Order: sequence, then C-alpha cells, then structure tokens
Amino acid sequence: MSQILHTSYFYPVLIVLLCLNEALVYLMTVSCIGFYARISEPRIAGTYMTLLGTISNLGHSLSSTLVLYIANWLPKPYAYSIEVGTCILLGFIWIGLTWRIIRRLDALPVEEWYLEPSLLMINHSTSEEI
Repeated sequence: MSQILHTSYFYPVLIVLLCLNEALVYLMTVSCIGFYARISEPRIAGTYMTLLGTISNLGHSLSSTLVLYIANWLPKPYAYSIEVGTCILLGFIWIGLTWRIIRRLDALPVEEWYLEPSLLMINHSTSEEI
C-alpha cells in the first residue's frame, strides 16, 4: 500500500476521482430536486418540497448510519467488500421488485400526483374552525 501512495500518479488520480464523485452527487441531488419540483402541487409547493427533501435526507442519513453500525459486526479486513456487495445485491433486488411500479408511476400525468381539491377544501374548512 505504501508503494501506491508514493507513485507520481496516485494523488492526481485521487483528485480526479473525488471531483467526479462530487459532480455525480450534485447531479443526483439536482435531479431529485427537479423531480420534486415537477410533482409538487403548486398550491402547497413549498411545504411539499420541504417534506420530500426531508424524507430524502432522512433516508440517506439512516442508511449511512445503519451501514456503519453493521460494519462493526463484520470482520474488519472484509467489512467494506461485504457491505458493498450486499448493498449492490439489495439494490438490484429492489429494482427488480419495484420496476413495474416505478414505470407505472412514471407514466402517470403530473396532475395525478396532486391532491384532490375536495380534500384541500375539507382540510381548509376544518383549520378555519379551530
């Protein structure tokens, strides 16, 4: 390992890979926010965007915490490889099980994601009475 660190190309390659990682993370974040903006209802857009962002951040935080917690139980030399393999396998299983649902939701028009006006009026009238 120490020989790799002393080669002349290690740090430039590391910097390029880290920059590529950050670019892909930002690309994914922007695409998620764009999706949330597309499906959020204009009448409650700010609240809806905040809720979707919070759920997304909570999902990322909980999964990272869980993976780090499980790493303590695995043999130290193989923990990374075991967890990467397990997460990739679970990802493929998840995609396989939810592919039809995802395609069906993708085919829905944007208006189908909105709340029905009658539900909004019921909630609005009860909040005024309080």
